[in-house]
Amino acid sequence: LDGLARVKGSHWKVLVVDPGTVRIISAVCKMDDLIEHNVTLTENLELKRKPIPEMDAVYFISPTEHSVDILLKDFKDKKKPQYKAAHVWFASHVNDDLMKKIGDHTNLMARLVALEELYVDFLAYEGHTFHLDRPDALLPYFSPEYVGQLPVEIEETAAKLTSLCYTLGEIPFIRYAQSSSKCEKLAQELLRRLNALKEMDEQFTKRKKGVPATLLLMDRSVDPLSPILHEFSYQAMCYDVLDVDPKVQTLKNSNKDEPLALTEQSTANLWTKLR
Repeated sequence: LDGLARVKGSHWKVLVVDPGTVRIISAVCKMDDLIEHNVTLTENLELKRKPIPEMDAVYFISPTEHSVDILLKDFKDKKKPQYKAAHVWFASHVNDDLMKKIGDHTNLMARLVALEELYVDFLAYEGHTFHLDRPDALLPYFSPEYVGQLPVEIEETAAKLTSLCYTLGEIPFIRYAQSSSKCEKLAQELLRRLNALKEMDEQFTKRKKGVPATLLLMDRSVDPLSPILHEFSYQAMCYDVLDVDPKVQTLKNSNKDEPLALTEQSTANLWTKLR
């Protein structure tokens, strides 16, 4: 949101997101928050969109070839661009091949106002809770049918943890279960990425003072029972026992006949209070 406030150009802006980044932004803010920062419209990058050549667009997208190709397609016609100008924000690090692809696109470069790597490639559900949004991650780690995908999964997990550490300004001590080769590989890949980030951004190591945090990597096989246990909290009980929508919880209102719908945003403080 602070970044939106800094965007210069047309007063009202269009926010363009892809399936990955829409989950990131939905976890931390509401449409009202975006409107307060002069975002008049939020659009899906992958859907056909009506050109709005009089407005600037903020592209908050994943650093994938698919998303970059659609971005370039929006500005393929020099005389009929999708938007007046482009402010491009990537959720995490962009590799050299994609950067070159963007740099070689003269029509986009003529309308490109800013390009930033935000390192926010994770879901911040609450103040002390984050999620890497990898629902099928368990398969490459433990299923023989998916074992060939393990190196890619380790890279994806390490990239997201790198984003988390960068956002928090942390270069943590990394500890892992000695009995797990998977944890060792993940720790090594994460350390490699953090070291590369330190070389690229000298301010990274200076943003936080004091004792570094400790990042503990545990193999799921160390504790296989926790996922099937019910935690002793009202929030966990609602999600585990009741058939509720993760985005909207509908509760019976004792004062009225109709149900009371609570959005994810409005329940964040409620769950914390009821703990």
